Amino acid sequence: MAFNAAANGSSTALTGTLTSSALTSAANQNAYILFSYFNNVGRVISSIGDSKGNAFSQLTGSPFTFGANQTAMGIYYCENMPGFGAGHTFNGVTSVSGAPASIIAAVMSGRAYSGSIRAIGSSVDPTNTPTHPGATVTAVSTDDVIALTAEGDNPNGTEVFTAGSGFTIPANGTNTIQEAPSFVQYQLNVSAGNYTGAYTAANYNHAMQVILALAAQPAAPASQAGLLLTLLGVG
Repeated sequence: MAFNAAANGSSTALTGTLTSSALTSAANQNAYILFSYFNNVGRVISSIGDSKGNAFSQLTGSPFTFGANQTAMGIYYCENMPGFGAGHTFNGVTSVSGAPASIIAAVMSGRAYSGSIRAIGSSVDPTNTPTHPGATVTAVSTDDVIALTAEGDNPNGTEVFTAGSGFTIPANGTNTIQEAPSFVQYQLNVSAGNYTGAYTAANYNHAMQVILALAAQPAAPASQAGLLLTLLGVG
């Protein structure tokens, strides 16, 4: 199990497709995407995709939002991506152009190829503060935990994020632009219990977060021949 790589991208006034930076993906990996945008004038996410032709599913409850004419956050995922390799980028399109948007893709291995999202927690914190309690999720042993966070339009300039206790922010796991700041943080191979994606930012802002407990890929069953040899004490 591992956090393999992240890719990010942002625009102060998205026109057309917002495309992330590139990473190198491999077989048997899952991707989890945060797409943040401003939902005024009926704006919605039209599509989420990537450069390898993978199909993404939208998380139950997505998009999350502070309300009308505010920042919204869509969460999407693709398990055991059939398309992978070098130069792998991720993209999103909104139904109306001209507003800020940001995207982060987190690529992980060792997670279940189907039904990887064991549990979901979410929170919407309307308080303008640099310290956010985050959402909570209940994990079981060997789960990975990933928290995906979007903040509102930040009037104070470029944002800087500090991960919560026990969490790591990966390289390319943040978008710090004033208009659509967002980031991801994770913990790997956790013990059973509750995990909360608390964090601190440089500026006063409101925030929303989705935190996922990701199930491990079950071990492959032993072959019948191998099991017989084991029972016979051979090998």
